[in-house]
Amino acid sequence: MSRTFLITGASKGIGLALAHRLTRGGHQVVGLARNAGSNFPGVLVPVDLVDTRATDDALKDLTARFRFDGVINNVGLVRPQRLDAVELTVLDEVLRANLHPVSVPDVFSPNVPNENSPV
Repeated sequence: MSRTFLITGASKGIGLALAHRLTRGGHQVVGLARNAGSNFPGVLVPVDLVDTRATDDALKDLTARFRFDGVINNVGLVRPQRLDAVELTVLDEVLRANLHPVSVPDVFSPNVPNENSPV
């Protein structure tokens, strides 16, 4: 049975490796990443997950186009700073990217039947 997975941080490293593995297993993959990679095996949407509005817009578009069976929150952001020179805006971006992953309800809610849906 083929499934569709949404992967964050999908353009390189673990996210890209997971995308390749899932497609070899017969699944469809949709990726979110700041930079579009050339060898992603599915649909790759360039979006900076630190940008809440851009992320929300991308998710609205993707949930209208795909029915997701799973989400792999793989995004990771590192911006090293000296302790005596920490910029709070940079720290906030790191925390937002790493600790506020793509909201599962945002991805699955459009696909979950409600009381008005024929089931």
